[in-house]
Amino acid sequence: MIDLIIIGAGPYGISLAAHAKASGLSYVLLGLPMQFWKDQMPQNMFIRTNPRYISFSDKENSLTIDRFCAETGTPLESPFPRPAFVEYAFWFARHANVEFTPELVVRLDYAASAITVTTESGTRFTGAHAIVATGLQHFSYIPDVLSGLPPSLRTHTFGQTEFNRFKGQKVAVIGSGQSAWEAAALLHLAGCEAELLFRRDAVRYAEEDNTASGLRLIESAEQFYRLPLEQKQERWNTPRQGTVALFLKPYVEGKVPATGGASIEQAEAGPDGKVRLTLSSGDTRIVDHSERRRPVPTVPAS
Repeated sequence: MIDLIIIGAGPYGISLAAHAKASGLSYVLLGLPMQFWKDQMPQNMFIRTNPRYISFSDKENSLTIDRFCAETGTPLESPFPRPAFVEYAFWFARHANVEFTPELVVRLDYAASAITVTTESGTRFTGAHAIVATGLQHFSYIPDVLSGLPPSLRTHTFGQTEFNRFKGQKVAVIGSGQSAWEAAALLHLAGCEAELLFRRDAVRYAEEDNTASGLRLIESAEQFYRLPLEQKQERWNTPRQGTVALFLKPYVEGKVPATGGASIEQAEAGPDGKVRLTLSSGDTRIVDHSERRRPVPTVPAS
């Protein structure tokens, strides 16, 4: 029996495998290595978090992003390019002797003291413990008001890897968070006529010093970890307002119109193949496509 089954081969899964390996535990790391970051993110994205805080975790805390940059000649700059982050992930895995089993899990069963997972190929693994580290990629959400539109007229920003197909079109980007601003910036760069529509009165940009912001984030995470379960759940269910990375500001402001204080009341597909959006203000927008932002709060684009 395997000591540990890890489901998900992204940053968390790879870090868990590194710790298991260093602790002498048998493990299986299931999933397509870094697929979300390699294949389901815009290719010219940047990591929002200061690079000194995006290192993977190993037992000796030695396989840091700083070491990767020093050994490979990669500039340690903020914002940090997505391709370099992916390269760091595989560099980390090689140095930590992490082994991948690139299969997707389709079933998990628990009986007595054992956990059994079944992969798409029908392969089964039985272990004493299992950790699910699949990230946020399965939680994209399309509001009911937009769900009636055909997929050709509305998409979610999750899985959008390039925006050139929207060149010359009018696209409504619905949302006020990081990924909405990211999508608007990339749409503008692709030659699209985009507009941001959101319920807030105004967007809130993160502070310029993301080093200090990163330190506070780590401190908040440590404080949250120490809280009793009831308080954790209360904090988790408390509405929070995200911010937009400051470096996105020049890519959007003055280039992409933004309409705040407006929610979408109705969305209709017209016979002309366009979308008619009715806003809470009573105003309407006729667009070629509507883009719902994705709920991934940590990664911006340039």
